[in-house]
Amino acid sequence: MRSTRFFPLLGLALVAACSSTYAPTNGGGSPTVIAATFLSAGDSASIAPDVDAFRTALGGSLHPPAAPADDSGRREVNWDGVPPALTNVDTFPGDFFNVNSTRGLLMVAPGNPLRLHSLQQVVQTQARYVNRPLGTGTRVLLDELLEDMGQPPESLNGYTHSQPSHAAVAQAVANGQADVGLGSESAARAAGLGFAPLLLERYQLVCLKSELDSPAVLALRQLLAAPAWAQTLTRLPGYTPDASGAIQAMNRLLPWWAFR
Repeated sequence: MRSTRFFPLLGLALVAACSSTYAPTNGGGSPTVIAATFLSAGDSASIAPDVDAFRTALGGSLHPPAAPADDSGRREVNWDGVPPALTNVDTFPGDFFNVNSTRGLLMVAPGNPLRLHSLQQVVQTQARYVNRPLGTGTRVLLDELLEDMGQPPESLNGYTHSQPSHAAVAQAVANGQADVGLGSESAARAAGLGFAPLLLERYQLVCLKSELDSPAVLALRQLLAAPAWAQTLTRLPGYTPDASGAIQAMNRLLPWWAFR
C-alpha cells in the first residue's frame, strides 16, 4: 500500500466522469453530441449540492477503484488527495488511481493555520512536531525523508516527542500539544484535523513461501482476494485495494532485497 499525505485547505472536490448522449442529425451526417457542464468551487459543504446534481445526471452506480471496466456507472476521484507534484495529468504514474494505498499525511490543525505543505516547511518554520516511537514504520519513513532532505533529526522541533499510535498523534495535534505529525488519513479525519499530502506508500503482507498453502495462510489469502474485502477496504478513508490476495515474489517487488 501507499500513502499520500492529504490536506483539504480549499476543500475542493472533483468528481471525474463523463456522460454524453448522441442524436442523429437531420442530414444523416455526424451525430450531435448533447452534453451538460457542471462547474462549482468553494469548500466541501458549499459544492456538495452541485456534486450531487452531477452524480444524479450521470446516473448508474459508483464503481470502487479496483473494479473491472464497465460500460455503465462511474468512478470518482478526490482531487484533494492528488499530491501537488502530480496535478499535471501528463505526469501521472500509470497506476496512480489503482494502487493499493493508504493515504498517509501530515496531520495539521483544521484549516492548516501554519500553511504546512511539506516536511521541509515543518523544519523551516520550527513547527512543533509529534513523532512516532523508534521502530515504527512511520518513524522509519520520517527518518528516510529527513535523510533525503539532508536534514539531521534534531532539525525537527519535537523529534524526541513521540506518541504510540496514529490516533494518539492526531489527538496531540487536536489538543494543541503539537502543530503537526505524520500519520494516516483515517486518524486525521477521526480527529477532525486538516492534512497535507506527502507521498504514496505500498504495503505487502509477507510470509515464507513454504507457508503459502498452510491452512491459516490459505484462509487469509482467500479472505484478502474476496470482493467483500476490497469493498471494505475501499470504504476506509485513504485505502485502495489492488491485486489484494495475489502472490508476488519479494525479489521482484524489491530488487535490492535478498532473504538470508
